[in-house]
Amino acid sequence: MKKSLFDLKRDITDGILDLLNQSKDGVVTFNGEDSLGDIETITYSERITSGKLKLPAIWVIPDRYTPEIAGARSEEHRIPYWFAALVKNNDPVEGKREAERLASRVYDLFLENRKLNGNCNDIIPGSIDPAYQQVDKNNVFWAGVQLLFTVRRITK
Repeated sequence: MKKSLFDLKRDITDGILDLLNQSKDGVVTFNGEDSLGDIETITYSERITSGKLKLPAIWVIPDRYTPEIAGARSEEHRIPYWFAALVKNNDPVEGKREAERLASRVYDLFLENRKLNGNCNDIIPGSIDPAYQQVDKNNVFWAGVQLLFTVRRITK
C-alpha cells in the first residue's frame, strides 16, 4: 500500500533524528571513525533560545517545498531540511570554524547514509551557509547545511 504524504514525511523526520542520535551515541560513525559524540543537544523544528540550549547543538529545521510531477502517474518530493550547528566560543575565528566543522560533519554523515535506512530514495546536497555570529557579543556561532530528502510516489 502506498504511504500517505504524512507518513513519508514522518518516516524521514524520524530517520533523520535516529541517525543523528545514533551518531551522537557513537553507534553510527562516518568518514571511517568520526561521530557526533561531542553534541550536547539535538532539537527539531521548535523555536529555540540559544541561551537555554546546551551547546554544541544541532537544530533540525524542516523547510517548505513544491512537489514536481515526474511523469504521467508519479510525483517527486525533494523534502528540504536545514541542519544548523550552534557552538559557543569566546574566539570569533575559532567559533565560526567550529560551527562550520560541525555542520560539515552532519553533511558527511547523511551523504554516507544516502537512503536514510530505506526512508528515502536519495539525499541531495542543497545550500551551505557559512558561519555567522548569532548576536553581537553572545559568543554563539552557527553554520548550516541544507539537504533534500527525495521520495518518488506513484499516483493513481
